[in-house]
Amino acid sequence: MPNATDIIKAEHRNYIAVLQCLDGVIGDIERGNLQPDFALFHLILDYIDGFLDSYHHPKEDQFLFRVLRERDPESAELLETLENQHQEGYRLLAGLRGLSVNYERSKSPSDGKAFFDAFRVYHRLEWNHMRSEEMEVLPRAREHLKETDWAAIDKAFSDHEDPMFGDAPEARFAHLLHRIAEMAPAPHGYAPPKGGDMYWLIVGRDKPNQESIRLRTREAHREYIWRADLPARLLVGSPLSDDDGAAMTGT
Repeated sequence: MPNATDIIKAEHRNYIAVLQCLDGVIGDIERGNLQPDFALFHLILDYIDGFLDSYHHPKEDQFLFRVLRERDPESAELLETLENQHQEGYRLLAGLRGLSVNYERSKSPSDGKAFFDAFRVYHRLEWNHMRSEEMEVLPRAREHLKETDWAAIDKAFSDHEDPMFGDAPEARFAHLLHRIAEMAPAPHGYAPPKGGDMYWLIVGRDKPNQESIRLRTREAHREYIWRADLPARLLVGSPLSDDDGAAMTGT
């Protein structure tokens, strides 16, 4: 049976990849290398909204946080902070949706800047939130929860028939991830860049500590990397670090 902590970390890595994808696309738009793709913006926001609201946060709140609060009363303040951050994230995400609609309607640089700046605030909040969960909550849970607690939590997290957390919603979010990667332009996704057709896709190690998906184009024979900026240890579930956060959120 999968371990709940492994599932949480794996979901964090998928979420980080989506945030990094949008952050990279925004950076290229600001540098004049890309035009805004509002369909991609909407798809990413749909993924984030559904993933957090109906899938990821409910598992944490209903199972892990609830039991940890009972077993370790000293964690109550930390857990309350994280639960408040869940709500703050929903508020910021709703604001991002409105800003993206304004930007799509006006196409104005000022509305674009408002959307981009708001996304970066959201990105930093979510990064720091996930890091607190992995560096503070999970160690406390390993220290204070009993084997029977973990058995119940692991069962809840890996119930394949559960309508909220089972195979069906997992497949839906995996499909959305695939669509985001297909739609996002290289190097942020693996859509062929303008000026050349994709002719092969390679999954492997770009450097000893990195994993990548490469694509090449017939005309330019250039290589583009998908998720190469995520160290391999992030993809396999090692704890998130301050260095990773600074690199990914520009702090």
